[in-house]
Amino acid sequence: MAVITWSDVDGGAAAVAARAEGLLHSASAGNRVVIASAAEPGFAARLYAAGAALVLDGALATACLSPLISLTMVRTP
Repeated sequence: MAVITWSDVDGGAAAVAARAEGLLHSASAGNRVVIASAAEPGFAARLYAAGAALVLDGALATACLSPLISLTMVRTP
Protein backbone atom coordinates (compact mmCIF):
# COMPACT_ATOMS: atom_id res chain seq x y z
CA MET A 1 0.00 0.00 0.00
CA ALA A 2 1.10 3.56 -0.57
CA VAL A 3 0.62 5.61 2.58
CA ILE A 4 0.40 9.38 2.16
CA THR A 5 0.42 11.97 4.95
CA TRP A 6 0.07 15.75 4.74
CA SER A 7 3.28 16.39 6.69
CA ASP A 8 6.12 14.67 8.48
CA VAL A 9 4.83 15.79 11.89
CA ASP A 10 4.62 12.91 14.39
CA GLY A 11 6.97 10.78 12.31
CA GLY A 12 5.27 11.14 8.94
CA ALA A 13 4.09 8.25 6.79
CA ALA A 14 6.69 5.82 8.15
CA ALA A 15 5.32 6.26 11.68
CA VAL A 16 1.76 5.82 10.42
CA ALA A 17 2.74 2.51 8.79
CA ALA A 18 4.47 1.38 11.98
CA ARG A 19 1.46 2.27 14.14
CA ALA A 20 -0.70 0.22 11.75
CA GLU A 21 1.66 -2.76 12.22
CA GLY A 22 2.97 -2.59 8.67
CA LEU A 23 6.28 -3.54 7.10
CA LEU A 24 8.04 -0.57 5.49
CA HIS A 25 9.40 -1.18 1.96
CA SER A 26 10.34 2.30 0.74
CA ALA A 27 9.98 5.94 1.71
CA SER A 28 10.11 9.32 0.02
CA ALA A 29 12.82 11.77 1.02
CA GLY A 30 10.30 13.94 2.87
CA ASN A 31 8.67 10.98 4.66
CA ARG A 32 5.24 11.94 3.37
CA VAL A 33 4.87 8.86 1.14
CA VAL A 34 5.84 5.28 1.98
CA ILE A 35 5.18 1.88 0.49
CA ALA A 36 4.25 -0.60 3.22
CA SER A 37 2.49 -3.94 3.55
CA ALA A 38 0.95 -6.19 6.18
CA ALA A 39 -0.05 -9.84 6.11
CA GLU A 40 -3.08 -9.33 8.34
CA PRO A 41 -6.38 -8.17 6.79
CA GLY A 42 -7.66 -4.67 7.49
CA PHE A 43 -4.35 -2.90 6.86
CA ALA A 44 -5.91 0.02 4.96
CA ALA A 45 -8.38 0.68 7.79
CA ARG A 46 -5.55 0.54 10.35
CA LEU A 47 -3.53 3.02 8.25
CA TYR A 48 -6.39 5.51 8.23
CA ALA A 49 -6.93 5.02 11.96
CA ALA A 50 -3.20 5.65 12.50
CA GLY A 51 -3.36 8.99 10.66
CA ALA A 52 -2.91 8.36 6.93
CA ALA A 53 -4.40 11.08 4.73
CA LEU A 54 -4.66 8.73 1.74
CA VAL A 55 -4.03 5.03 1.13
CA LEU A 56 -3.54 3.67 -2.40
CA ASP A 57 -2.67 0.36 -3.97
CA GLY A 58 1.12 0.21 -3.77
CA ALA A 59 1.77 -0.97 -7.33
CA LEU A 60 -0.47 1.72 -8.79
CA ALA A 61 1.00 4.45 -6.62
CA THR A 62 4.58 3.43 -7.36
CA ALA A 63 3.91 3.53 -11.11
CA CYS A 64 2.22 6.92 -10.89
CA LEU A 65 4.50 8.62 -8.38
CA SER A 66 7.93 7.27 -9.34
CA PRO A 67 8.51 9.87 -12.08
CA LEU A 68 7.65 12.63 -9.60
CA ILE A 69 9.44 11.58 -6.43
CA SER A 70 12.48 9.59 -5.53
CA LEU A 71 11.66 6.63 -3.31
CA THR A 72 14.43 5.22 -1.15
CA MET A 73 14.38 1.46 -0.71
CA VAL A 74 14.45 0.31 2.90
CA ARG A 75 16.61 -2.77 3.36
CA THR A 76 15.67 -5.18 6.10
CA PRO A 77 18.02 -7.85 7.44
